[in-house]
Amino acid sequence: MTSWDELFRDDRHILRQPDVFAIEFARILRDQGARSVLDWGCGAGRHVVFLAHQGFQVTGMDPAPSGIERARKWLEAEGLQAALQVAPPGRIPARSRSFDAALSLYAIEHGRRKEVLESVRELHRVLRSGGWLLVALSSGEDSMKHHGRPVAPGTYVPLEGPEAGVPHYLTTREDIDEFFAPFEVFELAHVCSWLSGLYGERRMEAHWVVIGRKPEAT
Repeated sequence: MTSWDELFRDDRHILRQPDVFAIEFARILRDQGARSVLDWGCGAGRHVVFLAHQGFQVTGMDPAPSGIERARKWLEAEGLQAALQVAPPGRIPARSRSFDAALSLYAIEHGRRKEVLESVRELHRVLRSGGWLLVALSSGEDSMKHHGRPVAPGTYVPLEGPEAGVPHYLTTREDIDEFFAPFEVFELAHVCSWLSGLYGERRMEAHWVVIGRKPEAT
């Protein structure tokens, strides 16, 4: 199994362009007057850099020291500033109600169902009342359930590719309703795309994308 720290040392696994939903999220945050944003599972910093360019006060956290170091150098090269921290999966090392907004894209899915639910609860905890959330999670329609090895209900590990051995929970529509019940959900998208070659055959990559808001006075 390749570690995240090893992956982020390899340029082939570094994404540079912001996700289309992150671009939409930034527009929402500007319209709502949000300032402080947490990127939990920020990797090498593509969304930290993007949001810093947009003028937000960004905090990026990731368990991979090499990812945080790449993000730090990227920010320096762009003449930007953000708070960066190596933080293991689990409890977010921040006080409750610390941020106006938070995003976590393709990150908190790396665990079993209980761990994914706990991660969503942590994001809820660190948001201020009225705070905005963007989360992307692997879906139960993803082909990984056909190509991966099951390790727990709904949880699979790829047998090949850069994330071989890393658990992925494939979230169902019922999970989405439960996980995000404490939020006002404004947008729910199910995004599917076909990939070729990763497993020697065509593969469906599927994700749920949720944009929501923590209700006022919670």
